[in-house]
Amino acid sequence: MSNGAPPWPQSSMGPMLRRRHEAVNPASGNGAAPREGTLLERTIKQLDVYARVDEDLQVRTETGAAVTIGFWVLMVVLCVGEVQAYRKVQAPTERVVVDSTMGQKLRINIDMTFHSIPCLDVHVDAMDVAGDNQIDIDHGMWKQRLDPDGSAIGEAFMEVPGKVDDDPAQSLPEDYCGSCFGAKEGCCNMCRDVVEAYTAKGWSVQDIRRTAEQCIRDNHIETPIVIGEGCNLSGFMSVNKVSGNFHVATGEGVMREGRHVHLYTMEQAVGFNTSHSINLLSFGEPYPGMKPNPLDSTSRIIDEDVGTGAFQYYIKLVPTVHSLNPQSETSRSPLPKGKREEAEQQQHSSLTSQFTYTYKFRSLKGLTEYHADHEEGEEQAKEAEKGSTKDGGVNSFANSVLLPGVFFVYDVSPFMVEVVPAEQPPFSHLLIRLCAVAGGAFAISGIVDSAVFYLSNRLRRHGVLGK
Repeated sequence: MSNGAPPWPQSSMGPMLRRRHEAVNPASGNGAAPREGTLLERTIKQLDVYARVDEDLQVRTETGAAVTIGFWVLMVVLCVGEVQAYRKVQAPTERVVVDSTMGQKLRINIDMTFHSIPCLDVHVDAMDVAGDNQIDIDHGMWKQRLDPDGSAIGEAFMEVPGKVDDDPAQSLPEDYCGSCFGAKEGCCNMCRDVVEAYTAKGWSVQDIRRTAEQCIRDNHIETPIVIGEGCNLSGFMSVNKVSGNFHVATGEGVMREGRHVHLYTMEQAVGFNTSHSINLLSFGEPYPGMKPNPLDSTSRIIDEDVGTGAFQYYIKLVPTVHSLNPQSETSRSPLPKGKREEAEQQQHSSLTSQFTYTYKFRSLKGLTEYHADHEEGEEQAKEAEKGSTKDGGVNSFANSVLLPGVFFVYDVSPFMVEVVPAEQPPFSHLLIRLCAVAGGAFAISGIVDSAVFYLSNRLRRHGVLGK
């Protein structure tokens, strides 16, 4: 050893070298000369990055076996997790952008049941901050009369006929001239003509809608109205995409000096029972798989002790675009770019709105009783301060403060949420990720094994570990 002799016996070197030489050149073991091979074969062998190492030169340790087992278990766990993640349903992605559709119309879909208000008294009015007012919206709105038990009376109808063939005036005699009941000169052949004439005069149309022959004919009330009759209102309306409100309230809505007011008497207000059920309320275009909205299947029933009043819903709208098919074929369309994008949005997306709401109820009974108790005292002081006259009494106070009805006040957000459904990744992605997991586990296990082997050798040299 001190003279530089090898640490193994000389007699064993020959067989060891011979075995290694035979492993590399098997032909030499048969006494044949080693085969050099062609230039092409030698070139191909040079490209082999997985060089073989003779087993006699390999060192196997217990720590290496432990590292191998640990990383095999880790690799199996990671692969199972990748498969489960691939099979899991992906959640849609959402992003918030500035709403660029503010100039468009907003569709409001509604299906409500008024349990104690006849269809003749159910009128939908809408207004917004832009100054647009829609009074007694009837186009697109269907009404179904309901008896006190909630069963349908007759068929659903629309007050304004949608087709010329359905126009009742078409079946009237040519010389027919319906009475306007003193509201104006001339003929009122349709219920709408009578209502407009009464509204222009400032007269209440509450009773004329029930008694005028035109209204009986046009509104399909051949069956007399019974006490406690209700009405189901369903359909849609189009409004400006700005903040506003729509409501169903007592009396007849009219425009007076640029303001939206309702004409009614106090007796009508007290008898206007605003108990209702909201079967459906949504904003925007319906789309497949649409989730229920917060106000769907909501009922508000008035207690007799509380009396009628105003239900006020305050709604915060967030415009939302749902992409129905993200893999659109319109990208290959010959249309110009602008037209192509518009067509793609119409065919593969649905513009709707998410919303949250709060509501409150204000009783008419409490206001009238309070004012009646203070009519001779505080009310006289208020009237003196305002310079008003005593032509209204209690009714004037109640009418100016509270209008019985159901009000929906909505505010439109300037931002929009884009919802894109997640796409299921192809199977090749799973294979790539599995290969990455296996390769990464193998590489890291090799690094850890080399580090452990190196440290153990260092410790053995310093006598820390036993040999």
